[in-house]
Amino acid sequence: MTMPALLLQKPSAKSKSLDHVNCLRRRFALWEKGDILELLKEGKTIQRQLQGSRSRRDEREEARTAHRFSKLMMEGRVRAALRYLSKREHTGLLSLDQIMTEDPTSSSRKTVREILEDKHPDANPANADAILSAPNEELPSNDFHPILFDSITAEDIRTSALHTEGAAGPSGLDAMNWRRLCTAFGQSSNDLCCALATFARRISTTYLDPSGLMAYTACRLIPLDKCPGVRPIGIGEVCRRIIGKVIMKCAKQDLQSAVGSLQLCTGQDAGCEAAVHAMAHIYDEEDTEAMIFVDAANAFNRLNRQVALRNTQAICPALAPILINTYTVRNVG
Repeated sequence: MTMPALLLQKPSAKSKSLDHVNCLRRRFALWEKGDILELLKEGKTIQRQLQGSRSRRDEREEARTAHRFSKLMMEGRVRAALRYLSKREHTGLLSLDQIMTEDPTSSSRKTVREILEDKHPDANPANADAILSAPNEELPSNDFHPILFDSITAEDIRTSALHTEGAAGPSGLDAMNWRRLCTAFGQSSNDLCCALATFARRISTTYLDPSGLMAYTACRLIPLDKCPGVRPIGIGEVCRRIIGKVIMKCAKQDLQSAVGSLQLCTGQDAGCEAAVHAMAHIYDEEDTEAMIFVDAANAFNRLNRQVALRNTQAICPALAPILINTYTVRNVG
């Protein structure tokens, strides 16, 4: 998962293409020998040099902000550029050992690590009454056939990559890097797209060994300062988002049929906007005396994932393989 981040760092700010080639060959040799510690040591040294070159941070802050904003705009990442300008100085990443309080009205204080653990509690025990079985008159007919995903091609992967945005997962490759990988290197890019298309067809039709998908399903968990509180942000691999878009394009009708109006983010035209307008309309009615907003703490995380995945086979069989392959609990030790 760390291979790109370890191998693709420039050795110095003034290094040339030939320097990059020689450095990459040497790093590949170290990787094949399994000398990861030497690669980490080299990477840390390079990062220290970069930090030393930014000793005049305060004087250059305005120029750097303008440069970063301009770069994001030139890349077409308008939302990222606006977020960069509007960010607050007191927000940012939190240390896992930092002591803070989640509720300003409470005197209890915990570390950020403990707060994150509280936000990811153990699931509730499985309840046999919650398990659905097909056939059932209230459930969609189980007429799924794997040929549904045979239409996934390299061109679909390439198009999906061009419409994917976001930060990098554990590998360190963000959406812009994946766009270049899928479009900028001729036949090599086409081979990559073909390989991803083959993988997408397989993971959406075949139940795979979970241990072989750990790199694909890995995420970065980032604790952000919510002022007050902690906002956990999970960032998965960009290739997972690219493949997910392609699979959802094929299974869109099946998913819409399965969830109906209960989930408004499944391709329903202006579904979320309609819900907002409906709530605003209810709020303005004369008969409305009050509205109650309920936030059940960690309700989603307490659901039994295995039961939910089992029910997917009855509710939306077209998406059962990809969901089970992606969200099956894996033992890491």
